[in-house]
Amino acid sequence: KKQTELAIPEFRSSSDFIVVTNSIARPKNRVNALINSDQEFDYKGKFNEMLMELSKLYRQFPKYMLEIMAENYGIPHSELSVLINEFKKNEILIVV
Repeated sequence: KKQTELAIPEFRSSSDFIVVTNSIARPKNRVNALINSDQEFDYKGKFNEMLMELSKLYRQFPKYMLEIMAENYGIPHSELSVLINEFKKNEILIVV
């Protein structure tokens, strides 16, 4: 029932649910954001940590939950799209 309450039609995208595969691993270091030579944040570690948390709570979850969680983790929307596509390509995220 709680899942239905979260599934607001305005937030739905073309695909409803995303599954995190078992290939996700804990980051080697617990630093949330690493700064590279260009002084830009590397959000991959944060995104990986966020997916681990979501996969512990839910087996499948709507795509908009990634957007909400990314906001909480400080990942910008433009970077989120890139990360989602990269993790889909590496088969860590599967759209059902």
